[in-house]
Amino acid sequence: MIIYKNAINFMEYLLSIIIVIEFASVYSHFDSYVSNILNVFTIMILLLLIVTSFLYLTADHKISAKLLLIIVSYYIFFVFPFIFMNNRMYPIGSLFVLQLFLLPLMLFYFEMCFLINNPWSLLDKICKIIYIVAIISMFFWLLCSVFKVISPTGTVTTDWGPKRQIPSYYGVYFETQPINFGSIDTVRNSGIYTESPMFAFTLSLCYGFRVFIQKKSARSNILLILSMISTMTSTSVIILLGSALVVFLENTKFNKKIQFLIGPLILIIVIYLLWLIALQKITTGESFSVRMDDVHAAFLDWLQNPLFGNGIGNFESLINKMSSARTALQSHLYIGFSSGFMQILALGGIFLELIYTIPIFAFGIANHSKYGFYGFVFSGMILILFFNLIISFEWLFLILLPMLFSFSIFHLGKPIIDDQETNYGI
Repeated sequence: MIIYKNAINFMEYLLSIIIVIEFASVYSHFDSYVSNILNVFTIMILLLLIVTSFLYLTADHKISAKLLLIIVSYYIFFVFPFIFMNNRMYPIGSLFVLQLFLLPLMLFYFEMCFLINNPWSLLDKICKIIYIVAIISMFFWLLCSVFKVISPTGTVTTDWGPKRQIPSYYGVYFETQPINFGSIDTVRNSGIYTESPMFAFTLSLCYGFRVFIQKKSARSNILLILSMISTMTSTSVIILLGSALVVFLENTKFNKKIQFLIGPLILIIVIYLLWLIALQKITTGESFSVRMDDVHAAFLDWLQNPLFGNGIGNFESLINKMSSARTALQSHLYIGFSSGFMQILALGGIFLELIYTIPIFAFGIANHSKYGFYGFVFSGMILILFFNLIISFEWLFLILLPMLFSFSIFHLGKPIIDDQETNYGI
């Protein structure tokens, strides 16, 4: 028993480090060899976790019949039909096929986590790594990008968009996005990532987990809040403002029925704030128009094959629906996309979109009794991040889906989080 726990604990930390580093980081986008190595290590550790968990469950005859039925049904009614139909439109990459087969098996690992009363074990460790990255990034952002105390120690090449060289500071902080506010030139804090919105995703995930699941105070989250602000992204602003409003309403101890009625109002306010930020972006840059063009192009693309999509990896199909004024300005190789939700809808159809969104909605619905209104909010936050950022095929996001879905399958009669287990100490 102790050997199993120690081995799994070690693999969880190793997996957490790798997927945080692999997640759209500069390290994984300056050389395809490094990216391939990170993918191989991720797959190996996932397989080890799955096998170790399966052996643990079978040793005590604790494998859930419901779980086996769900996994078998997933392969029969989703994976095989989807791969067959989607591959007819465009060849599916081998990595995504492997992800489709591998990630549902992670439910064996999450069932074991429930049995040992620590289902948030992996996300807790992921957030610890993100927290460390946030500390390092804030230190270098202030000294290097804001006060210019330290000069770049070198440059690295990134293939995120057009190949370009970016300043590096000891290989642990990179300046990827200079920005101008009137007469002030500064740099967004992107940490080790290729752009600040991707850093904002990791910070938002960690912040949401600490606030809505672990229910930690604002004081203990001050570093994450400052780090999110330093990314200067609309995503961070929406998450922070929306979270502050939700926490305020929750702390006022409104009647549950009133909270249920106020919920939609919160959503409307958040959407309105997002719209205000978008209007601001119209006057300061092309970010808003590009995002709207992405949504429009994806919707038109989806209409062609609404059920199974136009083929995972068939980005050319999306580009063909974009504004000609936009595509004429640069090579198709350098045109990006901004919404994971719309990307999956267009390329994978309703079939794949449901696989992505059902775990998110299922978590909020199935865990209302455990987390109350915060459960819905955490699900909503993940959905906003999915819609706002291009994270569809990143390991960190994909592993999050079976983790959330596991909460609608397995249940505990006592509190799931052990304070001693989840105390960051930082």
